[in-house]
Formats: sequence, C-alpha cells, structure tokens
Amino acid sequence: MRRPILLQLALVVLVAFTASPLVAQDWAKATLEKSPRHREYVAIKHGDRTVQAFVVYPEVSQKAPVVLMIHEIFGLSDWAKEMADEIAAEGYIVVAPDLLYGYGPNGGGTDAYPGQDAVTKAVSGLDPTVVTADLDAAADYGKKLPSANGKLFVAGFCWGGGNSFNFATHRRDLAAAFVFYGPPPSDDALKNITAPVYGFYAGNDARISATVPTTTVAMKAAGKKYEPVIYDGAGHGFMRAGEDPATNAANKTARTEGFKRLIALLKQESTASAQPPAPPAAPQRPQMAAIGVPVVGMPFVHDPSTVIRFHGKYFVFSTGRGAPFYSSPDLVTWTREGSVFTQIPDAVHALVPKNNGTDVWAPDIIRMNNQFYLYYAVSSWGSFQSAIGLATNPVLDPKDPAYKWTDRGVVVTSNGNEDLNAIDPGVTLAPDGTLWICYGSYHGSIRITQLDPKTGLAIAPNTLGAPVATARESEATDIIFHGGYYYLFVNHGSCCKGKDSTYNIRVGRARTITGPYMDHDGKPMSEGGGTLFLASDAQRIGPGHFGRVLDYDAKPTDTIAPPGGTERFSIHYEADMKRDGRSVLDIRPLSWSADGWPIAGDHPAVTTNAAGTTADHLCDSM
Repeated sequence: MRRPILLQLALVVLVAFTASPLVAQDWAKATLEKSPRHREYVAIKHGDRTVQAFVVYPEVSQKAPVVLMIHEIFGLSDWAKEMADEIAAEGYIVVAPDLLYGYGPNGGGTDAYPGQDAVTKAVSGLDPTVVTADLDAAADYGKKLPSANGKLFVAGFCWGGGNSFNFATHRRDLAAAFVFYGPPPSDDALKNITAPVYGFYAGNDARISATVPTTTVAMKAAGKKYEPVIYDGAGHGFMRAGEDPATNAANKTARTEGFKRLIALLKQESTASAQPPAPPAAPQRPQMAAIGVPVVGMPFVHDPSTVIRFHGKYFVFSTGRGAPFYSSPDLVTWTREGSVFTQIPDAVHALVPKNNGTDVWAPDIIRMNNQFYLYYAVSSWGSFQSAIGLATNPVLDPKDPAYKWTDRGVVVTSNGNEDLNAIDPGVTLAPDGTLWICYGSYHGSIRITQLDPKTGLAIAPNTLGAPVATARESEATDIIFHGGYYYLFVNHGSCCKGKDSTYNIRVGRARTITGPYMDHDGKPMSEGGGTLFLASDAQRIGPGHFGRVLDYDAKPTDTIAPPGGTERFSIHYEADMKRDGRSVLDIRPLSWSADGWPIAGDHPAVTTNAAGTTADHLCDSM
C-alpha cells in the first residue's frame, strides 16, 4: 500500500553538461578555484554499489534547498563542478554525482578515463536502471543533510537533460524539474510526473528542439505543467559553451538568460508552499457483507494475507478496520467472520499516533508452535512513521471455544527518518527452521529481518534488516522457497487508484534468504530489477500482494499442496472491471518453468458449488 509523505528536506537535482579530461576547461577550473564555498567529495553507498558525488554548500544562515547535479555525456568535468558552485552561490546545496564512478580504470570515475571519446562511450553505455538508482541515492543523501530545508528539484543538460525529464517521471517528491536541451521520455511515462517541468532549448539544435511541440501537446494531454523556452541562434550545450571565452554571442546570451531564468524559477518554487505529492486516495471502505452471512464469490479485499486452510476452512485476512477476515469451506462461498481487533493494541498505536486506532494494513499469517502468528502493519496516510505488530491465536474460527487473539507486541518500526517504511509484512519460515519477515513500501529499501521462531519477534529489534530490493517504486513483498532458491515477489507500480493503478508483480531469486536477489536477466532487485510474474489484463487491473496458499490440514510435509494437488497462490486486483472496478481476492495455480522460474496460471472460470449451481469465482464480492 502506497504511503507517500511530505518531505522534510529540499533537494534540487541538476544534470550538468561536462567535458573530458582532454578538453581544456581552464576557465572553468580557474573560476572554481576562486570560490570561497565549502566543497567536498562524498561516497554514497546503495545496495552493492558506491557512487561518488561532488557537494557544494552555500554560505547562508538558514537551511537551504539542495541541488543534485547529474552530469552530461562528458562526465563530471571542471565545468560541471564550476556550475555546481555557481548555483550554490545563489543559496542552494549542490550534490553532483559522478555517474561513471566505479566504472573507470582502477575503479575510478570521469577523471580516470584517458580522453573525451572514452568518457562519451562510457556514459552512453550506462545502464538506465543503475543511473536512476544512483540518482535516488544521491537525492536521499541530500535530503538527509542537516542543512537541507525541504525542497526537491531536478534539472539536467543534454544527456543529463533527458535523464532529468525521466527522473521527473520516477521521483514523486520533486518541486520542479529543469530540462536543458534533453529529449523527453515516452508519452506514456509523462502521466507519472507530479512536478512542473521547465525546458531550456537551443534554436540551432533541431535534433532536440524539434521534439518540443509534440512534447507540449503530450504534456497538456496528460494534465502536466510544461513551459519550454527556445533560445534563438544558440547551439546545443549553450550553458557550457556560453562560458567559453571563444564562444559566439548567441551562446553567451542564451547562457546568461538561461541561468537567470533557472535561478528565478528555483527561487519561485523554493518559496512556494511546500505541497507533498498527492497521496493516493485512501481506499473507500467497501459495503461489506454482514458478519456470518455466506456469499458466493471471492470476497472484496485489499492487501490479502497468505490464504491458509485449517480445520476444514480457508481463511484470509486483509486491510481494513481492525483487520477484517473471511472464511470459506471451498474457495467459492465466503463468510465474513469479523475483525481481529476492535482497537489496535496500545503499545503499537503509541508508535503511530496519527492512526485512528483501528486501521490495520496488509496483514500476513503463519502457523508455528500450535499458534497462528498474525503480523499486521499500522501507519497513517502520508507518513513513514509506521510499525508492524504481532498477535497470536491457537485457532481461527470465532465459534471455537479456544478462539482468542493475544497481543505479542511490536516487531519492527520506522520513525520516518530511516531508509524504509515498516509496512506490508511478509513472513517466511525457511527450510532450516529460521523465521524471517520482509517489509517496506515506496521509501528506501525493502528489508528482511530475522525473527525468533519461539516468540515471533525480531531477534535484533533495534537494527535495520538487510536490504533486499529497492522500495522506491515497490512494496508488498513475500518470499517463498522452491528448488534450492528463495524467490522474492514484489509489487512495482502504483496502487489504490482503481482502474488507473499500475500494480504488477515482479520476482527475483537468491540462494540465501538475505540475497542478493537477481531477476532472470541477472539484474539485482536492489537496483530495480525484477522479472515480470503477473500484470494487468483487460478486465483485471493491478494484481498485487502475492501469497502462497498453505494447507495446514494436510500432512506437515505437504502444507503447500496436498499429494496430487495443485500449488496455488493468492493476490488481489486493484480493480476488476467485471465487478464495477472493485478490489477483489483471487486464487490461481502456481507452476514452474524448466529453469526454475514461477509461472502464474489462470483460475478455473466456473466451479460447481454445494447447491449444484455454478458460480464465477470472480463474479460476486462481499
């Protein structure tokens, strides 16, 4: 479940046009060396990669916006660093990552390459996914600086201009994006932009400027703010070329006017009221079936737990007031049993005071020690201050005399400052008997923490778990074991927007439960990788929250699928268009390819129920 937040810090991301070590930029270097501002190089680690960034601080008495400068096709040159310093002089912290760092000779960056051609080839060959991950890491670094004040901008030049436009389709906490003579992203990606985009283009640069009219139309159609300016007579790269003493008058004029416009817009957006990206609307509470009344058809749920069978009934728990749950004898007729809580336990609620005391998100469940362990998330819309709690019960049927939920306390938390959001728990009992919980949502990393299999609580409660995937655009994870591998399922895309949701399920695998998880193409999930497992179709939009169906009535060694049975998994759809666009549970067959990758099967369309009538499994909601 997506939980955006009003950021507490400001960041401007600038992508600078740069030159190679063999292109003389003595004029830029001389200007930089005269600067009185503090400059430093920092190593920013994310996942298994480290990127180095050049950071410049303004001489101001108050907290400042941050400028992340992303260099252009020629790497982090003297000009790029001089431009960073010049923007810092206007009152902005500037963070300029060297996106070639680690790829150059001897693990170096731009300066390690022998010449301009080598730098150009290297930048041209950068993996876009890694570039985005580097930019995210640099942005996060800037946001956490004590002297940053709460605004995030992105801007870029040429190759970097294209990346800045693309970054605006990815990063939802931007206050504005500045694109200097860079190409636009695809029309389909424009709908994801949440910030105004300001363009700076050269009149004598038809390769790029010819895209402006169609981009203007596409941005208007998408309902996005886009204000391009074309500088007559200027050539591509005029922001750098305009500083070169040997340049022409048109480039000098464009450079002067372009920089003046950039600073004016930065100041305009910096002083605008800080508005968070609009969070997805909280899902409307459905009109549920009456408690205890059987209804034919899969129930209307969001963020379903693992579906389990116990004492002849299937049970599923979901997001909602008090964690509502449902039972079914046959996966056809479902009965709403009630909710786990009337009020969230005090110790858990105290950690998330903005929660209304009843809303529970994305529970998951497992059986151990003759008890059911229910893990549930508590948070509030627009906040990363979250907690995952634990409650246990020996049985699940409210009619059983032994039925009683017992609060077991807090498992993991996030206070809004860490590199995670502690929601969407997925619990895994590994073959070696160790117990693990994975969690995270749209902030920092998806993490995994080891639990005590006796208590169900974290072994090291004050320690962040190991990062296993990026959570920048993902959440709702679950880990299963099959054929010697651990498989990490994670949702990419957006939820909670009905038919406009873009949820899809991705998967990667690892030999150890803490990773590293790689997709089918060998791309790390920590860098945004993930092989597509299940996407929307024409009628069923936004599949999410993968879980494997567990049968605790079967033999202990056959809890996944009884002998001769079919392995199954559960999900929900953000919108089933056959059912008025509602969110609904589904259970589908799970099979495996010859090389050991999961395959999502489709469910049987029609099943005969006990009364002898037929019922479409996706036809009626509760």
